[in-house]
Amino acid sequence: MDTITQIALGTTIAEAFFRQKLGKRALLFGAFCGWFPDIDVFFHPTGSWEGLAAHRGITHSLLCLPLFAPMLGEIGFRYGKKGNRSTWIHLAFWSLITHPLLDVCTSYGTQLFAPLSNHRYSTDAIAIIDLFYSIPLLYACYLSISRASNRSRARTIAQLALGISSLYLGLCHVISSICLSKAESLFTKQGFSVQSIRVNPPMFLPLLRRAVARNSQGDLITAPFSVISSEIPELYLQRRVSDPLITTVLNSNEGKIFQWFADDFIVVQNDGTSITLLDARYGLYQNPWWSPFSATATITEGEVSSLRRVGRPQNTDYKKELQLGWQVMWGK
Repeated sequence: MDTITQIALGTTIAEAFFRQKLGKRALLFGAFCGWFPDIDVFFHPTGSWEGLAAHRGITHSLLCLPLFAPMLGEIGFRYGKKGNRSTWIHLAFWSLITHPLLDVCTSYGTQLFAPLSNHRYSTDAIAIIDLFYSIPLLYACYLSISRASNRSRARTIAQLALGISSLYLGLCHVISSICLSKAESLFTKQGFSVQSIRVNPPMFLPLLRRAVARNSQGDLITAPFSVISSEIPELYLQRRVSDPLITTVLNSNEGKIFQWFADDFIVVQNDGTSITLLDARYGLYQNPWWSPFSATATITEGEVSSLRRVGRPQNTDYKKELQLGWQVMWGK
């Protein structure tokens, strides 16, 4: 999830279970450990293929993070000057390990078992930014750093915030499961043979999911589904196009990285002058095949250039998108 939420989670864990033994410096240490797995963004240039492949990789691995806990715990022990070494290591461990466990609940994908496996795990339960999840944690952090707040009350609120956010996260998994079942049933009834299916939670609309499915030919179908509406949504179908130039692009090293990153949910476009790949796991109600992740290769005299990443589309009307999503969520 977003960096602020991960920092808030680490801080809340520190307040809820460790501050009484380790003192107020545990808050800053918990915040740092909550952020630490995202340190991988500093190792590769923004927008690079290396960054796309490495982010949420080894620094998010459940196999590697426990190895960082003793080292960071030792730093906390020397920095904190209170409590014992073992308690600082425990704080480091829980602040570190909850980071990828929360990230895996989004649609982006997290390599939980790197370097043994580069499989990207995701449960499609929650958006990258979800205020309903984050606000209890942020409130607990506010009480933790407020000089006017009672320490016992701040600790209790932090424990309640972790419980409320965890219950909400569980509810989001239930909502995703219901929408996924509805989507798979509808797509099958429409004659689409589902080989793989995903549901993407949009921001600020927790009762809504955008489902996208792929068949064995690489064709895609998508539609929005609301857990509180029985209305049949509008379906959008995208056929996988293929030609020798597209095959060349997909078989390139960059093309393979993009397919792996998008879990093979790819829209391929060829307008004669360029070939564009879109990550189809995302989308808008105004444009079902919009994507924040895309790449393009230029066609020149029957040859294609190297695939290069493209930035997030500009001039998107997010206000209208939220309005449309709200209407869809209520079945309008």
